[in-house]
Amino acid sequence: MDNISIVGIHVHIRSQVLDYDKLYKYYENVFGLAIFCKETMKWELEFINFGGGLGIVYSLLNDNPLNLDALSYECNSLISKFKEYLNVRLIIETGRFLVCESGQYVTHIVDIKESRGKKYLIVENGLNGFLRPSIVSLVDTYAHDDLNPKSYEPFFTTRDAFDFSIVGKDSSNIENVDLVGNLCAATDVMAKDIMLPKASVGDIVVVSRAGSYAYSLTPLLFTSHPLPLQFYLDSNGKILN
Repeated sequence: MDNISIVGIHVHIRSQVLDYDKLYKYYENVFGLAIFCKETMKWELEFINFGGGLGIVYSLLNDNPLNLDALSYECNSLISKFKEYLNVRLIIETGRFLVCESGQYVTHIVDIKESRGKKYLIVENGLNGFLRPSIVSLVDTYAHDDLNPKSYEPFFTTRDAFDFSIVGKDSSNIENVDLVGNLCAATDVMAKDIMLPKASVGDIVVVSRAGSYAYSLTPLLFTSHPLPLQFYLDSNGKILN
């Protein structure tokens, strides 16, 4: 490759890893690959990009937080071990780890319908505002007998990945509802058979963990509805320009 100068390697691991030991062993393997690239391939590396993979807690029942202290301790030892062989810049892509829990999806209830003993809260934008909750509902439809469907990132993580709430409503008067969008599509369902405070048209619904794979993954132009707005707030709740 006379006309190509390789200055770094970039390796990608699967998403949503919560086991620090798996991440540590992965990093160790990548360091081993870098040594091979330098000593055998004779590449003068300037950087190693380990990709992402750091997971967050979606399911309070099944997930345990990534042990950052343990991962940090192990990685410090690992870096010291390879430092004399590799004088390179080390990169880790944080992905959803920093942003997912920082974002919420907010939409209005535009109608309420009762049919055949079921109450539907109809919101302004369902799957065309935040797709991932509708993917959960779709998985439930086709894998309802599977107690723990396999994760397929970034579309589906776990059944209880998202929490739903209604602003300003307490839990003294709750009811079983389906939360749906207003599209002419049977898949426009955000959640089925969830317990929410009794709501009215105009109330605001909030969906958790919408800071990643929300705006970028959602079919926003489907049926040409107005696009959801994006607001960025500082630590004091002030909207940033």
